[in-house]
Amino acid sequence: MVRYATQDDLSEIEEFDRHIPEEMLEKAVDDGRVLVYKNSEVIMGIARWNYFWDSIPFLNMLYVPSGYTRCGVGSQLLKFWESEMQKQKHRRVLTSTMSKEKGQHFLRKFGYRDIGNLYDEGEGLELILEKRF
Repeated sequence: MVRYATQDDLSEIEEFDRHIPEEMLEKAVDDGRVLVYKNSEVIMGIARWNYFWDSIPFLNMLYVPSGYTRCGVGSQLLKFWESEMQKQKHRRVLTSTMSKEKGQHFLRKFGYRDIGNLYDEGEGLELILEKRF
């Protein structure tokens, strides 16, 4: 089931999300910006977001370990997040994915559309996607 992460989840979340310092991850959990999909025993996926221009929800991370992909975990995390953003009266959300990653196809299935990109010489092309409600 999908729920907001708590401090008790941090050690498991940190196994998946090493993209930001531990203190920032703790703050994101405290601020209610991390979701987990957890069965009775383990976290099977996470979603973490922030705000672009301090006002537009931006999904920074949607991660499902390979053993739990294609089971609906990512879909449920994404739908829950979108629903929460709509409840908060947001009219659109943003996210991004590397152009070489399969995530772009997953996101497009849920109505996300390309609105731009960034190029990082060391990483490649990052696609910026938007969904309007």
